[in-house]
Amino acid sequence: MNDLRIEKYLFQSKSIDDLISNNAIFLFDSACLLSAYQWKTPILNQVKHILVNLNEEKRLKFSLQVIKQFSIGRLTQIQDQIRTIDQEISSLDSTQFLDKPASIIENTKSYPDAVAKHKTFLRAQESYKKQLVNIKTQLSDLVLHDDFVTFLNSITKNNIINFYSDEKLNKLYTEANKRYLNGLPFGNQSSDNDLSGYEDYIIWHDILSLNQNIIFVSDTIKKDWTNISIDGRVLSSNTFLTQEFFEKTKGHYFAQMTTKELIAHWQLN
Repeated sequence: MNDLRIEKYLFQSKSIDDLISNNAIFLFDSACLLSAYQWKTPILNQVKHILVNLNEEKRLKFSLQVIKQFSIGRLTQIQDQIRTIDQEISSLDSTQFLDKPASIIENTKSYPDAVAKHKTFLRAQESYKKQLVNIKTQLSDLVLHDDFVTFLNSITKNNIINFYSDEKLNKLYTEANKRYLNGLPFGNQSSDNDLSGYEDYIIWHDILSLNQNIIFVSDTIKKDWTNISIDGRVLSSNTFLTQEFFEKTKGHYFAQMTTKELIAHWQLN
């Protein structure tokens, strides 16, 4: 243990390829899961295929905190999209034409053609509105039945890392607060009564508890998780985290990659 306390400052992280070939465990953050509602169908099918393979190989784990964040974010995305469609429909209802044009306009050669095109436009607009209403209905139906939620439920069974009691969660919040006060990741809450800033610490606590090489798939750039250059590029995982992980898991490695990088790796291999 004493050797690890020294070595954690000097060790060199293994490459993603090395970790994958040595049966590293994969975890996904909520942003990756929520991206399922943004991806085109071919990309979504690729990601689902990868998740199924990882699950079959017993190399897939989930933090319950990630699932909670996904559940909240999913509903927010659906509500936002429905709101956007309502705004689009409202903007269409405000469309007007020259119902009572001045006679100088009526006498132009182009006016009859404009009237005909406006009627065609109104028919197309009405068809467009009907399609928007259909999309809105389908989005509303997602709240009750969502194929991706069904899929996610099938691969999370037996793969949740920890289930915490309220008492344990309060202890974790206390630990996160101590880290925050000492300038360590994680826990930058926005107010005294807001614990949402400590959610990432719960995920990190789950990751540490696995005691295995870990690859964390994340599409978001967060200061607590990564070393970021002045121009905003991700240079590597947060050095403090990789050192802490190495020491507390007795010599294991922690790395991060994006969904895009994960797909690229699977395609090459």
